[in-house]
Amino acid sequence: MASSESPALVEGTQALYGALTDFVHALTQHPWFEAENNKLHGTIYFLWDFQHRTRKMLADWDGKKEETKVDIIGRCTLADILLNDTTGKRSMMTMEDPQNPPVFGEDVLAKSKAVMEELKCF
Repeated sequence: MASSESPALVEGTQALYGALTDFVHALTQHPWFEAENNKLHGTIYFLWDFQHRTRKMLADWDGKKEETKVDIIGRCTLADILLNDTTGKRSMMTMEDPQNPPVFGEDVLAKSKAVMEELKCF
Protein backbone atom coordinates (compact mmCIF):
# COMPACT_ATOMS: atom_id res chain seq x y z
CA MET A 1 0.00 0.00 0.00
CA ALA A 2 1.25 3.47 -0.88
CA SER A 3 0.37 5.07 2.44
CA SER A 4 1.25 3.77 5.89
CA GLU A 5 -1.86 5.35 7.39
CA SER A 6 -5.37 4.24 6.57
CA PRO A 7 -8.66 5.40 8.02
CA ALA A 8 -10.83 3.33 10.34
CA LEU A 9 -12.56 1.03 7.88
CA VAL A 10 -15.61 -1.18 8.06
CA GLU A 11 -14.62 -4.78 8.82
CA GLY A 12 -13.87 -6.65 5.61
CA THR A 13 -13.09 -3.58 3.49
CA GLN A 14 -9.39 -3.24 4.30
CA ALA A 15 -8.20 -5.36 1.36
CA LEU A 16 -10.34 -3.44 -1.13
CA TYR A 17 -9.14 -0.14 0.32
CA GLY A 18 -5.55 -1.34 -0.03
CA ALA A 19 -6.11 -2.44 -3.63
CA LEU A 20 -7.67 0.94 -4.49
CA THR A 21 -4.77 2.73 -2.81
CA ASP A 22 -2.29 0.70 -4.84
CA PHE A 23 -4.21 1.36 -8.07
CA VAL A 24 -4.42 5.11 -7.44
CA HIS A 25 -0.70 5.17 -6.61
CA ALA A 26 0.16 3.24 -9.79
CA LEU A 27 -1.67 5.86 -11.84
CA THR A 28 0.43 8.60 -10.23
CA GLN A 29 3.54 6.81 -11.52
CA HIS A 30 2.35 6.99 -15.15
CA PRO A 31 4.56 9.29 -17.26
CA TRP A 32 1.55 11.39 -18.31
CA PHE A 33 0.12 11.85 -14.81
CA GLU A 34 1.97 15.00 -13.78
CA ALA A 35 1.07 16.93 -16.93
CA GLU A 36 -2.56 15.78 -16.82
CA ASN A 37 -2.82 16.50 -13.10
CA ASN A 38 -1.56 20.04 -13.70
CA LYS A 39 -4.27 20.54 -16.36
CA LEU A 40 -6.92 18.59 -14.37
CA HIS A 41 -7.69 16.87 -17.65
CA GLY A 42 -6.86 13.64 -19.46
CA THR A 43 -7.48 9.93 -19.21
CA ILE A 44 -4.88 9.16 -16.55
CA TYR A 45 -6.09 12.09 -14.46
CA PHE A 46 -9.73 11.08 -14.96
CA LEU A 47 -9.14 7.50 -13.79
CA TRP A 48 -6.99 8.68 -10.88
CA ASP A 49 -9.60 11.21 -9.73
CA PHE A 50 -12.47 8.75 -10.20
CA GLN A 51 -10.84 5.98 -8.18
CA HIS A 52 -9.40 8.40 -5.61
CA ARG A 53 -12.99 9.50 -4.94
CA THR A 54 -14.14 5.86 -4.87
CA ARG A 55 -11.51 5.13 -2.23
CA LYS A 56 -12.77 8.13 -0.21
CA MET A 57 -16.34 6.80 -0.47
CA LEU A 58 -15.14 3.45 0.88
CA ALA A 59 -13.26 5.14 3.73
CA ASP A 60 -16.35 7.18 4.68
CA TRP A 61 -18.80 4.26 4.37
CA ASP A 62 -20.35 3.12 7.64
CA GLY A 63 -21.25 -0.32 6.29
CA LYS A 64 -24.97 0.28 6.56
CA LYS A 65 -26.08 2.07 3.42
CA GLU A 66 -26.42 -0.53 0.65
CA GLU A 67 -26.63 2.21 -2.00
CA THR A 68 -23.10 3.32 -1.17
CA LYS A 69 -21.81 -0.24 -1.47
CA VAL A 70 -23.47 -0.59 -4.87
CA ASP A 71 -21.93 2.74 -5.95
CA ILE A 72 -18.46 1.58 -4.91
CA ILE A 73 -18.85 -1.68 -6.83
CA GLY A 74 -20.16 0.17 -9.88
CA ARG A 75 -17.36 2.73 -9.84
CA CYS A 76 -14.65 0.08 -9.57
CA THR A 77 -16.24 -1.88 -12.40
CA LEU A 78 -16.58 1.19 -14.62
CA ALA A 79 -12.94 2.16 -14.04
CA ASP A 80 -11.82 -1.33 -15.04
CA ILE A 81 -14.01 -1.27 -18.15
CA LEU A 82 -12.62 2.13 -19.17
CA LEU A 83 -9.07 1.04 -18.49
CA ASN A 84 -9.46 -1.92 -20.82
CA ASP A 85 -11.64 -0.19 -23.44
CA THR A 86 -10.83 -0.77 -27.09
CA THR A 87 -14.11 0.56 -28.52
CA GLY A 88 -13.29 4.28 -28.39
CA LYS A 89 -15.88 5.05 -25.69
CA ARG A 90 -13.16 5.99 -23.20
CA SER A 91 -11.78 8.45 -25.75
CA MET A 92 -15.18 10.11 -26.06
CA MET A 93 -15.68 10.20 -22.29
CA THR A 94 -12.26 11.60 -21.41
CA MET A 95 -11.72 13.57 -24.62
CA GLU A 96 -8.42 11.78 -25.26
CA ASP A 97 -6.90 11.66 -28.71
CA PRO A 98 -8.14 8.32 -30.10
CA GLN A 99 -5.02 8.18 -32.27
CA ASN A 100 -2.78 8.49 -29.20
CA PRO A 101 -4.41 6.64 -26.30
CA PRO A 102 -2.40 6.15 -23.14
CA VAL A 103 -0.52 2.90 -22.67
CA PHE A 104 -1.27 2.04 -19.08
CA GLY A 105 1.42 -0.58 -18.53
CA GLU A 106 1.37 -3.87 -16.73
CA ASP A 107 1.50 -2.41 -13.22
CA VAL A 108 -1.63 -0.28 -13.65
CA LEU A 109 -3.48 -3.16 -15.34
CA ALA A 110 -2.46 -5.56 -12.56
CA LYS A 111 -3.55 -3.13 -9.87
CA SER A 112 -6.95 -2.70 -11.52
CA LYS A 113 -7.30 -6.47 -11.73
CA ALA A 114 -6.48 -6.69 -8.02
CA VAL A 115 -9.29 -4.21 -7.27
CA MET A 116 -11.70 -6.37 -9.24
CA GLU A 117 -10.55 -9.47 -7.34
CA GLU A 118 -11.16 -7.73 -4.00
CA LEU A 119 -14.67 -6.77 -5.10
CA LYS A 120 -15.54 -10.48 -5.07
CA CYS A 121 -15.11 -10.45 -1.27
CA PHE A 122 -16.80 -7.09 -0.71
